Amino acid sequence: MGRSEVVASLRRRAGHTGALLGFLGFTGTVSGSVIKAVRWLRGRKVASKVVLEDGNIKLETGDGDAFVVPQAVAKLVDDPQVRQPLERFTEPLREEGVDAIKFEGGAGEQTERIVADEAQAFKATAGIAPTSQSRFQATYQIKRLYFDEGRKWRLSSGSQAIQAEIADQAFWARIGNSEEAFRKDDYLVCDVRMDQWLGSNGLKTEYVVERVVQHIPAPRQTRML
Repeated sequence: MGRSEVVASLRRRAGHTGALLGFLGFTGTVSGSVIKAVRWLRGRKVASKVVLEDGNIKLETGDGDAFVVPQAVAKLVDDPQVRQPLERFTEPLREEGVDAIKFEGGAGEQTERIVADEAQAFKATAGIAPTSQSRFQATYQIKRLYFDEGRKWRLSSGSQAIQAEIADQAFWARIGNSEEAFRKDDYLVCDVRMDQWLGSNGLKTEYVVERVVQHIPAPRQTRML
């Protein structure tokens, strides 16, 4: 089945609502919008905010990169009340079937477009250190897999189903070299990292497979003669 593009139509509004849509990046009226700033950050943390002579704010990361935005955008870019809805809005990009989300203004005017490869950057927890972190080894059955890095695999331990990012580059290299072959209900023995964030909206938990220790093919049934 082919992938698709989601189109969100936006009506221009006057007053505070229209200004907010502009700062977020939904109307194309602000050059340094929240969407552009989040895309530029790519999961990095804003290390400092410097006020410029013209009143704009220069966002700086720990590696020396910088991006200039209006003051309103500087306040919104790391606000959980903005980032959490933005994560939920881009959630389809982290699933199978959607290549991009495109925003259109009046008369079909395209104002912004977020593609699947950028989806991880729009997670609300991107660039924010976890409240707690733990590591363990477990065996999971593969319920759904993707061959695009960044997309979460659906795994099951029998008693718990999780969605996990596969961060093992050696495993990806084996897949790229056709050294890994998958059948329905294969198993993975994994070194897993569990990250948790405690915020105003409760507890958020994410899983990362840091290393695939072993790939176990699903048992094959044999016929008795």
